[in-house]
Amino acid sequence: MERNPRIMVVDDEPEMLAMIHQILVLEGYDVDTASNGDGALELFSKCKPDLILLDIMMPGIDGFQVLERVREISDVPVLMLTARGDIENKAKALIGGADDYITKPFMTRELIARIRAKMRRAGSRVPHLRKSSALSKMLGNASETADRRRGEDKEDGLGHPRSRSN
Repeated sequence: MERNPRIMVVDDEPEMLAMIHQILVLEGYDVDTASNGDGALELFSKCKPDLILLDIMMPGIDGFQVLERVREISDVPVLMLTARGDIENKAKALIGGADDYITKPFMTRELIARIRAKMRRAGSRVPHLRKSSALSKMLGNASETADRRRGEDKEDGLGHPRSRSN
C-alpha cells in the first residue's frame, strides 16, 4: 500500500499550525508539525517529508536558517508561509533555496494548489481529489461564491476560516 505524501509544517503559532494541519489532513496528506527551528531540523531528519511549509519568524533558529540547513542536505520542495510580505524577505528566501513564498493571510485554495503543483514538479505523489475533500466541496459549492458576491467572505472558499497573521 502506497503511503500518503508527507508534509512538514513549521510555525510557532499554535492556532496556525493546527489549522494548516487540519486542512492538509482533509486533503489526504500525512502531516508532521514543529513549532520552532530546532524542532524542525530534528523532525526533518526523522520524518523525511515530501514538502515543507516553513514560517520565517520563529524563536531561536529562524526559517531562513532552517532553509539553509535543509538545502545543505536535501532538495525537498520548501514553501515559505509567512507574514513577512516585503520584497527583501521574498528575494532572500527564493535566492536561499525556497521554491515558493506565500504571505499570511492566505487563501486555503491557493495554498493547496501551490502544494500540489510543487509536489507534481518534484515527482511526488499528489493525493487524488476526493469527493469529500475540502477542495472538492469548494469546486462544487456555488453558495460560497454567492456569499462572496454579497460581501460575506468569512471563509476561504473551502469552508475554512480565513487565516490571520499576527
